[in-house]
Amino acid sequence: MGRGFPHVKGLLLDYLSSHGEMTGYTFLRYCEEEGMPVSNGTVYPHLKHLEDHGIISARTEGRKKLYALTGKGRAIVRLHENKPPELRKNLIYFLHLLGAADWNRCENLEKLLGFLSAMDRELRRVAKEAEGPAAPVHDTSTGGRS
Repeated sequence: MGRGFPHVKGLLLDYLSSHGEMTGYTFLRYCEEEGMPVSNGTVYPHLKHLEDHGIISARTEGRKKLYALTGKGRAIVRLHENKPPELRKNLIYFLHLLGAADWNRCENLEKLLGFLSAMDRELRRVAKEAEGPAAPVHDTSTGGRS
């Protein structure tokens, strides 16, 4: 279970982290609006898996089932908080495109390559920012004398 679209779990956790509670239907609409349509047959098994492992909880309100992060789920999300959110979102989107692509169509492969190139630039930018300002270089050729 969950091998086809593992990025959906990460997206579910991100969504719950920023929205508090959700229904499966709300998440499906969100994915559609973000250009990452997924099916009921993908989302609901992931929700069940996360619930079975104590990462999310579910409660019924009328005919709706509302999902929320548990303490364990919040701890998992905190492990990834220091990662740039836009980069995480782009990576999840790329994984979605990769899983959904028709590999027999050249234009799909070109789109994936273009997106991968943009991801490469973003990763390099983030890495450069993480390095911080360059440390001053000390001239040791004079033995510390000027």
